[in-house]
Amino acid sequence: MGSMAYSLLSFLLLASSCAFSPKPPASSSGLDQNRQDTLIVFLSRTRNTKALAEIIHDQVGGTVVELELETPYPENYRAIVAQVARENETGFLPPLKTRIENMDRFEVVLIGFPTWGMQLPPPMKSFLHQYDLSGKTVIPFNTNAGYGVGSSFETIEQLCPDSRILPGFTLRNNFFGWLDVTSNLNVYQSDVDATNVESDLSVSRMSAFLKETVQITLPKNFAVQFNGEYRTKASFTPTTNNDPFRGGGTPSQNTAQGYTKSVWFVDASIRKSFWENKASLTLSVQDLFASRKMGSYTLTDFFSQETTRLMNPQMVRLNFAYRFGKMDASLFKRKNNRMNTQGNDMMSN
Repeated sequence: MGSMAYSLLSFLLLASSCAFSPKPPASSSGLDQNRQDTLIVFLSRTRNTKALAEIIHDQVGGTVVELELETPYPENYRAIVAQVARENETGFLPPLKTRIENMDRFEVVLIGFPTWGMQLPPPMKSFLHQYDLSGKTVIPFNTNAGYGVGSSFETIEQLCPDSRILPGFTLRNNFFGWLDVTSNLNVYQSDVDATNVESDLSVSRMSAFLKETVQITLPKNFAVQFNGEYRTKASFTPTTNNDPFRGGGTPSQNTAQGYTKSVWFVDASIRKSFWENKASLTLSVQDLFASRKMGSYTLTDFFSQETTRLMNPQMVRLNFAYRFGKMDASLFKRKNNRMNTQGNDMMSN
């Protein structure tokens, strides 16, 4: 089908230490990787945001720019926390060494940043003050140390009043010490253009998908986990990876003559750990309610067609794992500087 113009969803990464999936093959995303109108600009202190920016670039192409300051921040952690706090209090905008020529050529701007002091980092504020993004599609993506995005997305909306900003949402909560709930909502706009086939063959649609992970810690070293996903109908469906039984998740699809139907599914597993957590036995069930059915609706001047197919058969899997040797838990402990949340959220970004 013809070329496809798209607006990528807001990327959010919520983890105490940011981890990334292996890079998928370029052809798996279904996205045009030769876009010249896309700018990916990012700020990164510990290379986590940089790693995420590179993953995005592998998927969508475009131009990648890392923000650098005329006077770099100090290497000492306490010193940079104190300096950023002063800049946030006074509204100081640190001058940028980075220069971007001919900003007008970009239609889509992805801006990536860590959460510093529960706010948008001052260098990113400098960028948004220095460059006019009016009329452009702005897509924020964020890394943080587990404290969330703070007020950073609201600040972007304030600094880009005439831009089209795509929303995204990630939330992780712990209740009662034994219940973890992680929610992720992504909203994106897709424009499928097939006017090279027919003059009026194109479609524009706002779509979304919601992911939910619920983990329950039980007595006697038992744990139960549910992974669910819901997708609205869409003209373009990006690949996700919420399927523990096969790589790549739901395959990407696009159409200018209809839409893919909404779909939902739930996977479940129960794990028993024993021998001082050196071993575990996990029973997993894919598509608990047999609802993972992919469907599409197509309408042309000559016919209409509706299809439905089972994405994957229900499957039950029993897995035994044993860890040999001794694990050094200190490798996974976060650095403790006895600082407040304002500083802690900068540790892993």
